[in-house]
Amino acid sequence: MDLAFESVMPSLSFLLQGAVVTLKFTVTSLFFGIVLGAILALLKLSRIKTFTVFAAVYTSVFRGTPLILQLTLVYFAIPQLIGYKITAFEAGVIAF
Repeated sequence: MDLAFESVMPSLSFLLQGAVVTLKFTVTSLFFGIVLGAILALLKLSRIKTFTVFAAVYTSVFRGTPLILQLTLVYFAIPQLIGYKITAFEAGVIAF
């Protein structure tokens, strides 16, 4: 197998831009995921039945649907429901 680094050099700037976008996406999703996860965990541990049921339903729905369906619904349904066109980055962060 001939792996020539010279063939990658013309695309290196695009690869680096993609790495930066991936890092931004990962850090943003991680932050909001930890916050939302902590809130849902506290709601599940709550003694208030409404909070417990809400957290259980929320986690069941999002665990039971494929991620591609969630991404599609977030990207195409949110702009129609609230009238705000979201970017692909925002849709990805919301879905993840």
